[in-house]
Amino acid sequence: PGSSVVTFKEAWVNNVKQNSTNPVFPEVVTANSEMVLNITLSSLKEGYNYQVGLVSAKGNKFLYTAHT
Repeated sequence: PGSSVVTFKEAWVNNVKQNSTNPVFPEVVTANSEMVLNITLSSLKEGYNYQVGLVSAKGNKFLYTAHT
């Protein structure tokens, strides 16, 4: 959890913008709280890494590497 309010406006997986998210963007995350984000993808391959990125309304990027 962070100390500032953040509004997320975009989600990316392996440099492809994702349009199927739950919650739907934009999503406001209040200070000192957490968010669970579900992204629907057409396919995942076991044993691969996926670069997940969130972009805030201010343009800040938050990156995470997920391994399946």
